[in-house]
Amino acid sequence: MAGFTLRNLDKGSNQTGLIGRIQRNIRYLSALGMKWEDEIVKQSKSIGIGEAQMDSMYSLYYQQGLGNIGQDYGQKEFIAFYDKEYPTRRDFLRKFAMNGEIEHVLEVITDETIIYDDNNYFAYPATKNLKAVLKEGKGKEIVDDLNEAYKRVYHIFGFNQGHDAWYYIKKFLIDGFLAYEIIYDEEDEDAKNIIAFKEIDPISLEPEIRKDEDGKEYRVWVQYRGDADKQRELLDANLIYISWARGNFISRLSYTERL
Repeated sequence: MAGFTLRNLDKGSNQTGLIGRIQRNIRYLSALGMKWEDEIVKQSKSIGIGEAQMDSMYSLYYQQGLGNIGQDYGQKEFIAFYDKEYPTRRDFLRKFAMNGEIEHVLEVITDETIIYDDNNYFAYPATKNLKAVLKEGKGKEIVDDLNEAYKRVYHIFGFNQGHDAWYYIKKFLIDGFLAYEIIYDEEDEDAKNIIAFKEIDPISLEPEIRKDEDGKEYRVWVQYRGDADKQRELLDANLIYISWARGNFISRLSYTERL
């Protein structure tokens, strides 16, 4: 598969060479913040709302699964994989969105969200006040690097060449989920360069918490689990996952579902 090859990420996988170093570096990036969450879980003495409701009728909103550990002290994304009715609901929402009046509403909102300037950009990073809090003498350099990185990501997504951003916003309003694989430059052993983004189906992704050889937790996403031909494993740093609904709030799964 272009952009990703299934590898064993567990202890004792004997990762060597360039690919192994890239995966280890990305895995360490995925672990950022996990240690803090692990400490909170260990120190907490109470039963959270999500934990108490896991086996109840409200489990649709307080979703089960290792990927949602800590949902009661931090806002987590709603995982489409755990809602088994979602694929059917999504098909209905897409058909419903083709209704003339509904389509008009969605397109008006999308038009008001994606507004291009004369340089064909619809968004810029908010760096106006950033220099004031950065180390003197480094502010301009950091802001320039940030703007350069932003433009690189903008171009990699192809937002400067067509209307993909417009369609992604409309799709998000209908489906309530978007997911992308971040594809890194394999020639950079530090895995710093992003060369592409690949859109993937959020329904196919199941989060899972694992431990490395040092006992530190990190999150992976298993895609098409159990399918001998399709199953893949992506580290959290390899994935962008956006959901309209929150994991521990009662809400609709998308804007269109409210209509």
